[in-house]
Amino acid sequence: MDKSWMKKWRGSAEYVSGVEAFLSFAVSNSRTKERIVCPCKKCRLRYKLHRDEVYDHLIGLYGILDGYTDWIWHGEKINSDLQRYPIIEGSGSGPVNKSPTPAEGGMMHAMLNDVFQMHNSSVNDGGSQMGMEGEAVEEEQEDCDDDDCARKFNDLLKDADKPLHDNTKHSNTYEAKKYMKDLGLGYEKIPACRDGCMIFWKETENLDACTVCNKSKWKDDIIGEDGSTQTSKRRPVKVLRWFPLIPRLQRLFTSQHTASHMKWHAHARTKDGVLRHPADGEAWKSFDARHPDFASDPRNVRLGLASDGFNPFGNMSSSHSTWPVMLVPYNLPPWLCMKHPYFMLSMIIPGPSSPGMKIDKYLEPLISELNELWVKGVPTFDVSEKKKFI
Repeated sequence: MDKSWMKKWRGSAEYVSGVEAFLSFAVSNSRTKERIVCPCKKCRLRYKLHRDEVYDHLIGLYGILDGYTDWIWHGEKINSDLQRYPIIEGSGSGPVNKSPTPAEGGMMHAMLNDVFQMHNSSVNDGGSQMGMEGEAVEEEQEDCDDDDCARKFNDLLKDADKPLHDNTKHSNTYEAKKYMKDLGLGYEKIPACRDGCMIFWKETENLDACTVCNKSKWKDDIIGEDGSTQTSKRRPVKVLRWFPLIPRLQRLFTSQHTASHMKWHAHARTKDGVLRHPADGEAWKSFDARHPDFASDPRNVRLGLASDGFNPFGNMSSSHSTWPVMLVPYNLPPWLCMKHPYFMLSMIIPGPSSPGMKIDKYLEPLISELNELWVKGVPTFDVSEKKKFI
């Protein structure tokens, strides 16, 4: 079926005739013959409307959703080996159009096999359970009564615990987090004093009370039936979440996409006196002059630190303030270092109040890592040069 009309102007004859053909096709494949899923830019495949209402949305009001070229929610059949169920950004539900290519799928399997040592079995051998269930997507188009909808919702909750692929070893969130930590993407929980006087870390890890204000680091004790305190169930009042920095810096040099960019400030930067990057500033040059050994290797990482408080609960009447601490790798060129994928969340300082002048207590783990990098250094493999450096 010709779908070129979808890119035409809404007032053109081609677009109007294309919408008519689409509606006839969708209604003919609808079980109710009355309502169909509306693919306009506002409804985004989330609501069922009558044919005339969909017509008004597609032509008079909003237009058809960009990228919805596989009409799987309106009865179009697609190759079961290339089933695509990506989510349209901001839609919340429904199909999208972008699917991984076979090459991308192969790279993803190779990466997962290297990291998790998964069985290298094809998801298409014998038919994947996910693929088989995908063929029933059109069944969700029909209207259902309350009992039927409740049953489908319960089935959806059960399906959420099933592995995404046949060769997935672990499906629960706890085990997935453990593997994420092995990739250097995990974090550590560090108890903190309720008043922010200290954190219970390293030598003070096993203390039960703050050495400054003598307040307990635990919430109210849980008393058992025999009157004893159940220490195994005690929870700290405040928890600092610390994301170790060193593994993430090492990953920048083990990726082909970023390893060469980490030396951009020394090898590829235009040096014409124009301020385009922190490396063009006087502070950078002054630091290089005072620390020539550090400046001699362009792979040594320069970091910027920023932090500010925000209310995670979205309630302006609440005074809760949580402080994320962000790091920015300034080795990267300006079109990368200030982009969201390269921001590094170093820690989350808990509320409910601002850390104020005591923020240095929470920064101890980060400062410890930076001291280790500055004094000793950490052996790191640079994939762009195929060798290690410190």
